[in-house]
Amino acid sequence: MSIDPKEAAEILNACSKAFDGHSSELQGAVLADLLSMWLAAHRVVNDPEATYRLREGLLDQHIKAVVELLRPNDEILNARYKARQERMKDKPN
Repeated sequence: MSIDPKEAAEILNACSKAFDGHSSELQGAVLADLLSMWLAAHRVVNDPEATYRLREGLLDQHIKAVVELLRPNDEILNARYKARQERMKDKPN
C-alpha cells in the first residue's frame, strides 16, 4: 500500500494545529494513545502470540521511522525558532 504524500501532509497539518499550544506532556499522551490504537487494530485472529509478534514488528518499524525523521524535523524546528528570534529582535519596543 502506498501513501499519498498530499493526504499525509493534510493529516499532519491538522494534527499540528490541534497540538499547537498544548504541553509536550499532553502531546505525548495523545500520541501514545493514538499509537496504541493503531497497534491494537493489527491482529492475527485467534493467535495471541502471532499478534504480539506482529505488533512488536510494527512498533520496531515505527520507532525506526521516528528516529529517521528526528534530524530533519529538528532542523525545521530550529530554523523556525531562529526566525522567530530574529523577528522578535527586529521588533521595536
